[in-house]
Amino acid sequence: MNKKVGFIEVVFATCFMGSLGLFVKHLSSSVLILTFFRLFLPAVFLGIFFRKTITKTSIKAILGGVFLSLTIIFYIISIKKIGMATSVFELYLGPILASVFSFIALKEPLEKFDIFCMLIALSGLLVILKFKIDINIAALYGLLSGIFYGLLITTNKAIKDNLISTSFFEFVAGSISTAFFMLFFKGNINFILADIPLIVIMAVVCGLGGITLMIAAIKNLSTTEFGVFSYLEVFFAVLFGVIAGETLSVEKIIGGGLIKAGGILMVVKSTIKGHL
Repeated sequence: MNKKVGFIEVVFATCFMGSLGLFVKHLSSSVLILTFFRLFLPAVFLGIFFRKTITKTSIKAILGGVFLSLTIIFYIISIKKIGMATSVFELYLGPILASVFSFIALKEPLEKFDIFCMLIALSGLLVILKFKIDINIAALYGLLSGIFYGLLITTNKAIKDNLISTSFFEFVAGSISTAFFMLFFKGNINFILADIPLIVIMAVVCGLGGITLMIAAIKNLSTTEFGVFSYLEVFFAVLFGVIAGETLSVEKIIGGGLIKAGGILMVVKSTIKGHL
């Protein structure tokens, strides 16, 4: 383990993945087109350069790929409709919701501290929504991205294969499921040829760059270190949103902070418990 290198890798990984909104804001092609290339190019990269590490797949990895594609689809729609800051805050409800899903599906214990962290995160969501329970369709897309992200995390907990093999098959399954969605919604597919250069850059930066550095960082950092620093993606997404001209209200700052706090506390708690 080289922690110094690991910290640099996780910072750049979260920066690259957090930049997705910048590309989405400047692309006119359909969400399904963007999602497909976001998943397909990393699959090709892993298949070429890590083929010796890839083992056989499983139903769980395929299911994870479907959840991955749905996470990205709803996240991109959310970015287009309500902006980067609110979208990434709602996306990162996923790790919190994963505790509930793991309790139901994997029979993992749900302790009082976990519930406390969930309440912190949910209170953050309420602050962002200005305590209005009548959630509109735009906000619902962000919540759906968080729900499917939570299902993705829960599914990955049940997978015993190595990280690279799991990532490869999830990217493949995600690409295929997105292709099926494109066939089903073909009447609404809009592919702008002028978008191709930026789509490729998006896939390379957010997909290849982000995933490759994330895999490298996981090898150089402890679970707690990586889990906590992975929340930098929220910071970068918000930062890029501000750079792109989005307004950052007091409610978004406070609410987003509460969501991050709830997630980070759960990461730290689970790791401390694992060492006792």
